[in-house]
Amino acid sequence: FDPTTQDIEHIRRICQLTEGMPLAIELAASWTRLLPVSFVANQIADNLDWLTSSQSINRGPQRSIRAVLDYFWDLLSVEEQAHLCQLAVFQGGFEREMAEAFASVSFFFLSALVQHAFLSRIASGRYQLHEMLRQYAVARLDQDLDIATQTYRRHAQFMWDLVTHRPAPDVRAAPAERQAWLERMQTELPNLRAALNWAAEASQFELLLDILLALESLWVSLANYVELCDWIDLALQAGDTLSPQQRVAASLLGGQFAETLSQFERAAHYAQQALSEAQTLGKHETIVAAQRLLCIVAYRQGHFESAERYANEALLVAQQAEEPLLMAQASRSLGMVLSARGDLVQALSHEQASLAIARQLNDPHGIADSLNAAAIDMAWLGQHDESILYLQESLVIHRTLNHLDRESVSLMNLGWLHHLKRQPLVAEDYYRQSLEILERTGDLDGLALTCLNIGDSMLDRAAPIHEIAAQYRKGLDTAQRIQAWPTVMYGLIDAAKVALALRDEQRAALFLGIVTSHPAASETARIDALPLLDTVRQRHPNAQVTAWVEAGKTQPLNDGITTALQLLDIV
Repeated sequence: FDPTTQDIEHIRRICQLTEGMPLAIELAASWTRLLPVSFVANQIADNLDWLTSSQSINRGPQRSIRAVLDYFWDLLSVEEQAHLCQLAVFQGGFEREMAEAFASVSFFFLSALVQHAFLSRIASGRYQLHEMLRQYAVARLDQDLDIATQTYRRHAQFMWDLVTHRPAPDVRAAPAERQAWLERMQTELPNLRAALNWAAEASQFELLLDILLALESLWVSLANYVELCDWIDLALQAGDTLSPQQRVAASLLGGQFAETLSQFERAAHYAQQALSEAQTLGKHETIVAAQRLLCIVAYRQGHFESAERYANEALLVAQQAEEPLLMAQASRSLGMVLSARGDLVQALSHEQASLAIARQLNDPHGIADSLNAAAIDMAWLGQHDESILYLQESLVIHRTLNHLDRESVSLMNLGWLHHLKRQPLVAEDYYRQSLEILERTGDLDGLALTCLNIGDSMLDRAAPIHEIAAQYRKGLDTAQRIQAWPTVMYGLIDAAKVALALRDEQRAALFLGIVTSHPAASETARIDALPLLDTVRQRHPNAQVTAWVEAGKTQPLNDGITTALQLLDIV
């Protein structure tokens, strides 16, 4: 288009009439292939005058673009308008094959819409509507309620069909295959959310859960746990038509992600629901999964006796079913609890057995989780170098599987191992990598523990005491808020370290008295407390220290936490 001097005046007029809106200008420009620019300018002006007079309001930017869209919409054929309304239900764009399958439109029709600036085609070949255009076409679609309802229903079903025809690759699949699937589903995330929204509004909870469950790997890779739990809550509360199998699967998935978010009561509720349904169905796999989830929730709250009971029950069911994979999972859970209770040798035995089965079955998740669990007990038993190799292998696997919350655990454990090896800078680097992930995933218990660990590394490198105390305070306060009592115990130990640095041995002994007597303290926490108590005894008579420790043992836990937070604040 080579404008004349007169055309330039009309172009200036179009830009003024459209308030300089890029979309409106682009639409106007696209029609200069067919219509004189003066005619386009006059038609836009006429539409603006009609809107101003018919609606009796001052013309503003929204009215300007509406006038432009109304005018160019009327230039489309009835068939083009109908197809565009159907395509408008796609959010985040669509591929040519999707448009052909859903709206029965040809490549030539799509090309025509691109020429008229109603569609754009990005480098990947995907088509998109400008969001303002999409909303305009949706408003046109909604004018016919029956057609609109049918279109939204077909779109939700279309997205479900897309997911089922492109299922998530097995965990044993090549990393490139898994990554390609994740990228494809991430591209369709706006469309998938639109389908979920419609299913919820239309009370189509079976379809909603089918889509959610099929995309578990996607939610994990995005660490999108809050959104997923909210969807599951909605479906389980309102979906009377759900099958028992759907309720079990949804409850387990919701419980798993609620536990990751440190929402322990919510996770336990999900797990109890799943266990009840699974026992009715008699499905060994889901019974073991529910019992293991209950075990983990109890463990993270410091209810170690209950956690061990759930783990043993899960192992018994797995053994009766003679399912190696289930036995490996249950053994790993039992090893975790036995470690907290101080039976490190037996714990490591269960974890090594779990690892052997996972390797035999080529189960990447099982291998990585077993490596992580075994590495901790090996480190406590003095096998530091081998433990680091285990953790490095687990880290590679979790990264390959795009499993962020487990990756953060491997990073945190690697930091702890380097802390044991007196390498504070290396340890702190791993901790901060873990913290970055934890802030994204929302695992508050993991975040609290990592803050405490960072404080330990800072203490090792002789950082200013007020900076160390700030890290400890953040960790302890977070752990108390979510009632992660085992982590609280470590926070009290760290408060005792600060108290000793300030020569406040009385409060240090009080904090350590709580830890050495509280049932939520793991055996490793009690072991960590002993050298600090020895330091107090070196500075004060044994009878005095014993009295301070006994005062800690009888003090309410929340009072002790408040005292510790006040100490860390003062610093």
